[in-house]
Amino acid sequence: MVLIAIFVTMAFTQCHHKSKDTNIATVLNEANRDEIDKIVYKAAANSYDIVLEKINSEDWIVKADGKKEAVDTVKINLMYAQSLNIKPVRVATTQKDQWPVYEVDNKHATHVKYFSNGKVVCDFYLGKSDWVDTGYQNPDELTVNPGKSFPATFMRMANSDVVYLVNGNLRFTFNDNFNWMRSQRIYAVNYNNMIHTNVKTAAGHEIDMVNVGNGRWERDGILVDSLRARNYVGKISTMICNDFVYDLPKGKPDAVLTIECDNRTEPIIVNFWQYDSVGYVVNSSFNPEGIFLDKMGILRQRIEKF
Repeated sequence: MVLIAIFVTMAFTQCHHKSKDTNIATVLNEANRDEIDKIVYKAAANSYDIVLEKINSEDWIVKADGKKEAVDTVKINLMYAQSLNIKPVRVATTQKDQWPVYEVDNKHATHVKYFSNGKVVCDFYLGKSDWVDTGYQNPDELTVNPGKSFPATFMRMANSDVVYLVNGNLRFTFNDNFNWMRSQRIYAVNYNNMIHTNVKTAAGHEIDMVNVGNGRWERDGILVDSLRARNYVGKISTMICNDFVYDLPKGKPDAVLTIECDNRTEPIIVNFWQYDSVGYVVNSSFNPEGIFLDKMGILRQRIEKF
């Protein structure tokens, strides 16, 4: 068994000593993340670009396949963390004819561009993923010293023949399913700011909760157990979902949740429509563009479990 740990260390050292002949970089994609306002990438599996645009200091939108949706900024931060100002683990090859082997050619790669004020500041290709094992075997012994394995991705910078191995599964981070980039928040509020919640169902069931101060809540005008009230109100303070549909159902919803907070001028309205025998379509005034699919009806059940 080869001395993997020694090999990785030697290759890593090679990356950190720039050669006049090979033009090997010690740091890839040097850029200021705060200046980036647009990300465009195209996966090999897609016929269209996925475009991420910054619309203010905190929020982004994603445009893809004729659709425009709100973005989960955690995913943007993950992109930055894994692909900006990174030190490669090692060089895989410097030969152009090896690009298809590592899937960093135009046909197989995910092509990514970062923009700032209309100018391309980073341009790179992401290839196949691999696992790097830092364990090694002593040639004088029969035992293997266990190491740690970590996911890695082959990357090539545009206009360069050099293919690097970098830490992280970047192919997954730049997912070919643009829904992965979308905000999964149906709504989110702070429990401490909630002053009134109301649930009404088409079947005539209603739960009306009013915060009367000092951690106490009344249901339908009757003081209820503080712990029970906190558990109920706390669990409906936030809803997330990672499944989507694109059209709101017609007709009246099966249930409506209303949440009022002392730090919001307008209440949050959450509508639930029956989708099938167990599932529900969910939409809220907090994230009106997001139309979510509660496949198993878990979110719908939550609002009635007092």
